[in-house]
Amino acid sequence: MLDPSEIEKKFFSLLEQRGIELTEAQKEGAVSYIAEPKQSFIIAQLIQNEEELMSGWNRKRRLMEIELQAWNIPNATVGADYSAGLDTELLKIEDLQIDRIEGMEGVDLKWNANSQLIHGVPSTPGTFELTVRFSLKSDNEANKPSYYSKKIHFVVNPDPRSLWKNIASDKEAPFWKDDDHMASGPLGSRQFVACSKRGRSHQHKGTFRDDHYAYATHENGWSIVSVSDGAGSAKYSREGSKIACHAVVDFFQSLSDGQEENALTRFDGLLATKHEMPSQEEMTEISVTAKRTLLYPAAVHAHNDLIKHVRGYAERQPDLFETQNIVQQLADFHATLIFCFFKQFDFGTICLTFGVGDCPIAVTYHDQD
Repeated sequence: MLDPSEIEKKFFSLLEQRGIELTEAQKEGAVSYIAEPKQSFIIAQLIQNEEELMSGWNRKRRLMEIELQAWNIPNATVGADYSAGLDTELLKIEDLQIDRIEGMEGVDLKWNANSQLIHGVPSTPGTFELTVRFSLKSDNEANKPSYYSKKIHFVVNPDPRSLWKNIASDKEAPFWKDDDHMASGPLGSRQFVACSKRGRSHQHKGTFRDDHYAYATHENGWSIVSVSDGAGSAKYSREGSKIACHAVVDFFQSLSDGQEENALTRFDGLLATKHEMPSQEEMTEISVTAKRTLLYPAAVHAHNDLIKHVRGYAERQPDLFETQNIVQQLADFHATLIFCFFKQFDFGTICLTFGVGDCPIAVTYHDQD
């Protein structure tokens, strides 16, 4: 039952809405009028209908807001444990009760009503349409639950590793070499490990391993390691890196072949007299001598050897090239190059390095004590 004052307030509100003004005598008559059971019932019914109308409209308006709202669930990844759900606080849907989420049968995921989370390990990539079944908490509290649904998209990303192919390089192509190569063993007074592995982008496209390395050591105690990581823009970079690396090693070997006096032994003599607390002038002499007699000649030898090889290919296999211009032909074999001459002396280890291109080199020191 409604309070009589609410009925009276509603009646006078209706009069006011219609612009009807009452005298004091009329007000008394109106109070007497609405006190009659029939009129009280009609007004009470009006109030109830109005409340139901507004309640229904608020529900409809809320459902319209939900329909326009974007609901997102964090993406999953094939093969990875997944546990996530709708962030009700972020989405500002705390007034909803999520009953269940449907449509995950082909994804190997399940909805947990207690935790309000989707969990499992998805096995199938793709974009899936899920159906969220929900109700309004206000309806549940009034014991008048109604269930609604909303379609959302759920993304399961593929395992990144599955996106990469590993296509073998063409063994019939010119200048083919193994996709992977490695070596290890003694090198002078040290142990070395070398590995050249075809990169993932090359594996995915079925292109070639451009990297190369070469090394050598001699009884005089000097050793050399040369490395090239090719050049992605060069058509035959895989061969250019190979030629450059071996050319530097060939130059190194030629320095001591049957010669009692050569650039290495002369440099040893210079170090023997200058290594102990060298002055700035002596350091400059050591640096200039290393560059003029060892490093630069090795790099020039590699360049000349590359030119010699390219000219030979142009004569024997002209179909390799799209031009007869030697400069452009040489560009097909471009490659980076780094190399290091090193030797351990009683006073320490000397490292002479050279580099061209974006192929880096670093020397680290480990104190075994």
